[in-house]
Amino acid sequence: MSIKGQAYLCKRKDGIWMFQIFVPKYLRFLYPCRMWRKTTSTRDFNEARRFRNHLLLEWEELKRKYNPSNPDQWLQQSIADLHTEGKKNKGRPQHVARSCSIPTLCLLRDEYAESYRDRRSYSTLSKSARAVELFLESANQPDIALERIGRRLVTEFLDTQKEKGAADQSRQNWLTCLGSLYEFAKRRYDGIPDRNPFHGHNLEARRTIESYQPFEPDQMQRQRRNP
Repeated sequence: MSIKGQAYLCKRKDGIWMFQIFVPKYLRFLYPCRMWRKTTSTRDFNEARRFRNHLLLEWEELKRKYNPSNPDQWLQQSIADLHTEGKKNKGRPQHVARSCSIPTLCLLRDEYAESYRDRRSYSTLSKSARAVELFLESANQPDIALERIGRRLVTEFLDTQKEKGAADQSRQNWLTCLGSLYEFAKRRYDGIPDRNPFHGHNLEARRTIESYQPFEPDQMQRQRRNP
């Protein structure tokens, strides 16, 4: 790959070169922003170019892998989806035909990132994506319809993360992210159960700090008598 001049590079005020590249829509579920930036950590232009060239090679590989207009990629993805869907639904009852109108957690993650990409920070959207990843990993599912998520499944997720050493604050943060996705779905879709299964688990991640109260007069007298 031949890249000329300072393409994809810009210099900060302190002289450090930055790599920046536009993120196509089909990659924004991985990078929920329009422009992805990374410092090269160098002021040397030649080193910055070498850094850029290596990242561009990896970037092009990602684009080939996820580009929906790539016929070979689309065929392989469709074959994989065919087998995944068959395995997932093998033991499911026949009466859940209406689930096609209910969004899945991964779909909500992507729609949420697309809807809030200009109003939420990259860090916030990344936390939501991470919460979805951990929840599906705990449920041993590649994806799950929102109607199939109940409090028992959420409790099992919390217990699993606790066994792995996750702090209460971290677990509460993941619940907050997942709960926000659920509320987003309620505003966007019909037929979403009103009760949010991610709310009301009372992890008590944040302890109440008792505010300072001034001494009463009799307390002040005791303090003076007993220095």
